[in-house]
Amino acid sequence: MLSPDGTRLAALTDQASIRVFDVSSGNSTPVVTPSVGGRDYDSSPTWSPDGRQIAFFSYRESLGRVYRSASNGTGREELLYTHAPFLYSPPLTDWSPDGRFLSFSAGGVPWVLPLNGERKATELMREEYNVYGLRFSPDSRYVAYVSDESGRNEVYVRPFDSSRSALGAAKWQVTKDGGLGFITWRRDGRELLYLARDGGVMAVDVTTTPVFQAGTPQLLFRAPGTFGLVGVFGRGDGTNDPDCSLNNPATCEQGSISRDGQRFAFNVPLPPQRTEFRVAPAILAQYAGVYSDRVVTLEGNQLMIQPQGREKFPLFAESETRFFMKATYGDFEFVKDDQGAVKYLFFYRRDVGGGVPRQWIRQSPASAKP
Repeated sequence: MLSPDGTRLAALTDQASIRVFDVSSGNSTPVVTPSVGGRDYDSSPTWSPDGRQIAFFSYRESLGRVYRSASNGTGREELLYTHAPFLYSPPLTDWSPDGRFLSFSAGGVPWVLPLNGERKATELMREEYNVYGLRFSPDSRYVAYVSDESGRNEVYVRPFDSSRSALGAAKWQVTKDGGLGFITWRRDGRELLYLARDGGVMAVDVTTTPVFQAGTPQLLFRAPGTFGLVGVFGRGDGTNDPDCSLNNPATCEQGSISRDGQRFAFNVPLPPQRTEFRVAPAILAQYAGVYSDRVVTLEGNQLMIQPQGREKFPLFAESETRFFMKATYGDFEFVKDDQGAVKYLFFYRRDVGGGVPRQWIRQSPASAKP
């Protein structure tokens, strides 16, 4: 997560510890001591409004606990709250701009933790649907969040009463075609940003005075690499929502937007280096065609795949029938029938252990449409 002034980035390392990186130099310092023996881990670093402290969840001794530490790595961490017992550390999502509350999600339920007085977390709502990714408006009078109450994930806004740690009755749906998270209020309260279902980073003009109003979402750009790709192929169950939306919402939050809306940080894992295999153009030409709603084309000697409504991605050969995309954790395999005609295109997710491959049926043996 980017600091309030956008000059530093708090991130979780592969040693399950939190470090703060200087954006300009790339130098980093630890915020807390790395976990011991791999049994405990820290997660979801969240900046205080003044940038001097970082709050985080830590799973220790089978308990989910909230701590805060100085962002420069000095001093000792302070225990704020224990959410127990819990099988994992629920992700912190925000620190209210007035400095009075932390928010987090647990079991599809949003919570707020007051930092003044008795530190007792309160459920903001408990419904039949899932809610996560809660963010406070700059004046702390509203919260934005993601909910699947309509049957798919959308971004909503509701009033927040800080005196009662409760939500108001009014509710506004901000998104028109789904939203996954990554919600950020611009510091001046005039814009709300979020991640769309197709990996697009969207911006909406909003106002919070005298009451909340929202304009029409506008696309800023596409999220890079695997961060945005989750929205391309979906879960394979026909809903077109990515894996992050219900099973693991924290994966929709692996990035950050600066409070001025000008800087964007993405957690994009690098795929392993793979050796490219040279395939004859005549064989590549056999693969061109329409597979369900994916179009495969041959451009020069480069095989390209284009999901419906998205840009094209190059496919690189690992064998004569097996291909991969350099920016993702996925493999593609062309399968022929007994007569030697290409019949299926299979997609395998390597980052989730393979699982059940998605099967796309060849619609036409002819060359793919442009």
